Amino acid sequence: DSRFYEHNGVDVRGTARALVTNQGSGEIQQGGSTITQQYVKMILLNNARTEAQQKAATERSPERKLREARFAIAMEKQKTKEQILNGYLNIAYFGSGAYGVESAAQTYFRKNADQLNLLEAATLAGAVQQPGAFDPIRNPKDSQSRRNMVLGRMRDLGYITQAQYAKAIKVPTKRYVNPRYFKNGCPTSDSPYFCDYVLNYIRNDPAFGPTRKDRVTLLKTGGLTIRTTLDPGDQRSSQNAVENYIPVGDPSQKASAISMVQPGT
Repeated sequence: DSRFYEHNGVDVRGTARALVTNQGSGEIQQGGSTITQQYVKMILLNNARTEAQQKAATERSPERKLREARFAIAMEKQKTKEQILNGYLNIAYFGSGAYGVESAAQTYFRKNADQLNLLEAATLAGAVQQPGAFDPIRNPKDSQSRRNMVLGRMRDLGYITQAQYAKAIKVPTKRYVNPRYFKNGCPTSDSPYFCDYVLNYIRNDPAFGPTRKDRVTLLKTGGLTIRTTLDPGDQRSSQNAVENYIPVGDPSQKASAISMVQPGT
């Protein structure tokens, strides 16, 4: 979307170019969506509460494109370009479970987004089109080819020089990707059963939303900080105390438990 700072949410020239290219090839090779339209699509999909709404947000139809265009034009009247770009980058998917450019920078390069260099930034810019196909961890060769396309476009638009381009495309993706694997979900927790209990409690308690789908969405996207009764330090001390007397797999097959109480007034 090289005319992002020029259009009003819909790039007529880009849409026309994509239409001509696709008709000439007999298949969809280019998309005409702007960043604003993509942002609208992601918002509609994230807010979908029914299968019909999900389908309406993703189906390939003139109706969906017209709806996105209308919303995009309206959004451009209410938000600045920087606000739209910021919002888009905060929820776009970059592969490997990374939603948002800050999460992607940490996942792939172990650094903040504002510390990315040219190669790293171009890698992420290329990934958003097909996050799975252009994931630099899983598909470094395809990611590198896509990155070089981005660099070539940056050169054509005057963002970098020919010398910078020539130097950058020679660097293998594997040389600078430094993945960080984050713990995710109860199986990687130190207390998996308790973790599962807490999550099921939230999924099934109407206090967290009228339907189970609403509650699951809250868990995934609500940015919750969940505080529980479990104290990891006390739990480890208790576990060690028990296992000193009855180790795991002890032939006595005896079980034991510890009950902790915080005295009140």
